[in-house]
Formats: sequence, structure tokens, C-alpha cells
Amino acid sequence: MNFLNSKLFTHSSAQGGGVEIPLEFETPGYSKEERDLLALSVESISHSFSDGSKVLQDFSISLRAGEIVSLIGPSGCGKTTTLRLIAGLERLQKGSITVGGVLAGTADWHMPAERRDVGMMFQDYALFPHLSVLDNVLFGLGDLSKPIRQERARELLDKVGMSELALRKPSTLSGGQQQRVALARALAPYPRLLLLDEPFSDLDTELRRKIRADAIKIIKSLGVGALLVTHDPEDALIMSDKIAVMRGGRVEQIGSPMTLYQKPVSTYVARLFSETNEIPGVVKGGRVETALGNVSADGLSEGQQVVVMVRPEHLLSGKMAELAGGAVEGQVSLLKQLGREVLAEVKLSGGLEIILRTGAENAPEEGTSILIALDPGRSNIYVN
Repeated sequence: MNFLNSKLFTHSSAQGGGVEIPLEFETPGYSKEERDLLALSVESISHSFSDGSKVLQDFSISLRAGEIVSLIGPSGCGKTTTLRLIAGLERLQKGSITVGGVLAGTADWHMPAERRDVGMMFQDYALFPHLSVLDNVLFGLGDLSKPIRQERARELLDKVGMSELALRKPSTLSGGQQQRVALARALAPYPRLLLLDEPFSDLDTELRRKIRADAIKIIKSLGVGALLVTHDPEDALIMSDKIAVMRGGRVEQIGSPMTLYQKPVSTYVARLFSETNEIPGVVKGGRVETALGNVSADGLSEGQQVVVMVRPEHLLSGKMAELAGGAVEGQVSLLKQLGREVLAEVKLSGGLEIILRTGAENAPEEGTSILIALDPGRSNIYVN
């Protein structure tokens, strides 16, 4: 590996002697100024289990200071393994990992987890039951003087709204309060990178929303880069500046929440974030013909079989469908009230069933007919 403008430190092995290890190296594709802003750079890492099965294949991701990036995907796609490799809990087999411009791991070099300037927050919070809230936060600040440790710990407890409970034991706290303490402990050393592993999964809906919003504000205010592993699409959409959708150990798509929701690159990505209508179609004369109208077939071959995918809230209905042209009539077979919105199941004359989401004020009545049409600008086409 070619290390440029490297700073070196001497690492003493258990057998004695010192080996020069590069602290900083030339992260491919980034200038020095850009590297200084990177909280994390993962370059082309691959990993296999002891039985030979591959869990990560040429996986790359980066995030900047103050940026929150989510990894999302089904169980077994490599999310947790990625987190463990970045944290230093597993040795890297191929590729490189840097944290804050500092080399943390290659196939030949492994920086211990405690030296990686990484904060970690787990699903189970991992608080020490015999220590007070304050002492739990102080635990990771052992290298600092006592006054500075006390000041920093209390500052973080104040940020998470737990300063009044500083002397309580974790067993006397609610789940939400324990989660706040765990966040304060992870951030107290002011790490360059924060790793969050399913941190909100055990919280009820209302508390989840509150703590999620508070976590975003605190992470942003401290300028810490954060990598969130989650299986919950709502967590990813609300928390993230960018989302990386994983599939089979690779990144299927990475982009802003809006991009992934509105312009998914595959049906796999589209299905992760909400219900979808998947309407079969065929290319004829430069158009995709479907049971719900036609859309442009730019770049597709005549006679090609495709799927037109549209989210329930992106369908046109009633007067809007009529004005758009190409509307078809369907029967409302089921209506579900969702507060300000309703979800309607509509059966078209040809037998196709679709889902429509619309405002409660425009809701059709169950058993009645309704006009439905595609919105060409919000329909995505995928080749079978």
C-alpha cells in the first residue's frame, strides 16, 4: 500500500520491539482537505465467516463529520459485521478502514478497538448496573484529569436531559432514560465516529420519536459522524442524511432519503420503505402499456416485459386522475382509516388490485367506484 505524507507512531508488540505503523494515509479519491472532514472511510472491504461463506463483498462507504448515515437491509446482509469491523471487534480480511483520517485497519494492520476514537451505542445499552448514571458516563474518560472528566460527563448528561438523575442507578431508570445515558456515555469522549446498533428498537412509538429527534440534535451539535444500523425504514428515513441499502454484502443503493424513496434503483430497494403497487406492463410504440394507463418507455426495447412501480400516495384519483387522462375505473373493496389519511384497496375491472393512499378529506367510500391514473413523473419502471 502506498502511504503518502504519513505520520508514524511506534507500536510495541507483545513480543517486544516496535513496528512503524502509518497513522494517516492517502484515502483513494479524496484530497487532504476532504480527508480531514471524513469521519469514516471504508474502502473495498470483504469478509467471510470461518465456514467460507461471504458476508461482505467489495463494500465501501464514507461519511463526513456531523453526517448521519444509515445501513439498512434484511438479516444476514452484513450490517452488523460491517459495524464490528469498523469498531475493531473483528479483524479486517481485505480492504481498508480509516476513522477521522487515521488508519484503523487493513488485512495486515489492526488497530485495537479502544484506540479507534469510536463511540458505540448498542441495542441493550450495556450500562454497568453497579455504577451510577454519572459514573457510567465517566467510565470512558479515564485518561483525563478528574475535573475535566466531571465537567464533560455532566455536560453530556445535561445535553440528554439526565443531569438531575446523575446519582441514580440504571435499574431505577426507564428504558428511554437508560437509552439517553448510553448516548451520553458514547459521546462523552467526543469521538470522531459514533456507531449505533439498532438503538431505538426496544422503545415504544412516542418515546422513540422523542429520543430519535433528540439524538439527531445532539449528534449534529457535536459534529460527530454517525453510522446507524437499523432494520426499521422509518428510523433510516428520519435519522439519516444518507441511507445505504445493503443486499448480499454489497451496497445496492446509497443516497438521500428522498432519492431512495422516490427513485429506488430496484424493486428490492423500493419495497424496503413502504407499500408499493407493482403493475406489469409491456413496451409498445415507445410507451409502457399497463392496466392503469401508459408511461414513457425511454431506453426500453419494443416488446420488453417490465414492472411499473408506484407508491400508493403517488397515484392520482378522482378529479386529478380524470384531468391527467388515461384514467381507469376501479371498485373500492376495502378502506382503512389512518388518521389524516386513508388507505384504499381498489380492484380494477381486469382483476388487478392496487393500493391508494389519499387524504381523509378526499376519501372514497367503500363499495363505490373511483377513477385511478398513473402519475408518469412518480412512476418507476423496472425490467423483469
